[in-house]
Amino acid sequence: DLKGNPNNQSLYDLAASYTVLANIMNQLERTDEAIAVLCKEIILREQLVKDYPDVTEYANQLGMTQRNIGLAHVKLGQTSHAVEYYNKVTARMEQLVKEEPENPVHAFALAYSYTELGDVFETIGQTEESRGLYQKAIKIGEQLTATYSNEPKYAVNLATDYYNYGLLLQTSESLDVAFKFYEKSIAIEEQLVNRYPAISDYAVNLEVSYRTIAAELYLSGDQTRTL
Repeated sequence: DLKGNPNNQSLYDLAASYTVLANIMNQLERTDEAIAVLCKEIILREQLVKDYPDVTEYANQLGMTQRNIGLAHVKLGQTSHAVEYYNKVTARMEQLVKEEPENPVHAFALAYSYTELGDVFETIGQTEESRGLYQKAIKIGEQLTATYSNEPKYAVNLATDYYNYGLLLQTSESLDVAFKFYEKSIAIEEQLVNRYPAISDYAVNLEVSYRTIAAELYLSGDQTRTL
């Protein structure tokens, strides 16, 4: 309990203040300064995790700070540093999943980490690394969607992962292979629209997907396929 330890309460509050300050720096496009602030925050988050190893919230917050540094490095084009921090996030999420395998929050965060790290590898042309990470994210997403069918956020994320993987395959392999994943993405979004007709965001997402995938097909020179 932080309230029982004033020193750790101060650490927690200061770390939260650094989060706010870093967000402001990012909004002002002062990314280097945001990274400097986040590095200070990491020191505090690591101390909290050390003092409270059983409190997963603190581990999650540390992972989020590492992720934010990774995002900032991506913004600056510093991909090697971004990979370093995303690897730390992924390793931490893998450990949390190992410790609490039945907790969907950790699994969802791990899938998201795989996707973001895959995006970075794709940016620097390391297709095989990217492919493997996307596949891991998709596997987790499929399990979460099947197990928690009443939680649409898992299906939404899986549809996005299918689409992004399709884009990678279209570039690295062929449209035929990619199209299978485009179809999977569309199928999920159609199901969401049918199941939750009152949620306009799902209809908007589906329309955007139709247009985006149609544009990809047009640019590829294949105008014979239909979704």
